Amino acid sequence: MSIRPLTLSVMSVGQAQVRQRLAAGMTLPFSRENQAGALHLHLAKGQPHAATHGWRCDHGAFALADPSPVLSLLADCPLLPLDNPSESSQAWYWTLYNQSLSPSIHTLLGEIQPDDAPLSDEDALSGWLTVDWGDIRARSLMVAPLATWLSLLATPGWRQAYRAIPPQFTVTAPLVLAEVALTIAALRDMRPGDLMVPNRPYFLPSGQGTLVMTPWRLHGMLQLDGLAPYHFTVTDLENLPVNTDFDALTPENYTNADFDIDSDNVTESSAEHTACAPLPPLPITLHIRCGNVTVPLSTLQRLTSGTVLTLNHTTPGEAWLYHADLPLAQGELVDVEGKLGLQITRLLTGLDAATAAQEQQS
Repeated sequence: MSIRPLTLSVMSVGQAQVRQRLAAGMTLPFSRENQAGALHLHLAKGQPHAATHGWRCDHGAFALADPSPVLSLLADCPLLPLDNPSESSQAWYWTLYNQSLSPSIHTLLGEIQPDDAPLSDEDALSGWLTVDWGDIRARSLMVAPLATWLSLLATPGWRQAYRAIPPQFTVTAPLVLAEVALTIAALRDMRPGDLMVPNRPYFLPSGQGTLVMTPWRLHGMLQLDGLAPYHFTVTDLENLPVNTDFDALTPENYTNADFDIDSDNVTESSAEHTACAPLPPLPITLHIRCGNVTVPLSTLQRLTSGTVLTLNHTTPGEAWLYHADLPLAQGELVDVEGKLGLQITRLLTGLDAATAAQEQQS
């Protein structure tokens, strides 16, 4: 078997940042002559570096394939079709042109001047420069080195282009009322009539509690009065940081791990260790659920205090005992001296569990 080394293209962190921002699209609004306009930058995917005209601004050198239409829309003074714009005899014109730039554009770019110095192709990136002003639109391919892009995009005033999320994109989260830890033996001995008092409740018998919908932890109140549909009213919310619950062995810290990478993880037992103590009963985590919540992604991004979420497959006073996404039992919710409890009414067989799981996911 032949082993071929994997050859990957090299990309700097700065280049990745520029590509990411241009791929999303950047917009800078401006106005001149009492008309609104906008300057847009997008990544030019797969576009060759066409014949371009060299320019320079306060952020560095850049080149444009078709400069006249786009630069004319940025200033009250049109860009004249000069044969050799970099000649010193034309310096007066560029002073006039820069004085007539839109204030927002002048703050962004500073002085725009022609530049005949060739651009280095080593770290050059291509993007589409689009200018809208009134009912007029012009576009040109823009090529610039990485340093110019980084400085340009670091200037305040840019807005990232966000596309509207289709309403059919939704997020569904189970309405978890509590967690309970049971050993396999206790789970095997469970019978109808048994009462569970969870060791980690998320809701009180009054209906007050917390609901997790990544990336939010929602504090609120269940509204289970009257007829369906029932609701959860958000009273407060906090953003959950993305972290890990354990130190995963990532490639960069393999070398610091305290284990033998050539070991087969099998240790020969000596005579004095032949009689090993049995492992203690290991508990498993079960969840008490009461339906689920489905929220459009656009609504999830705009959640605020006072938002009302609709509950699905929720019956007041009833709940299900789950292991992961597998329902194990059905029960009634009870108030145990101010704590939420579940009294088992029915154990589910394999067919019952499959049917219940389909109903909860529908």
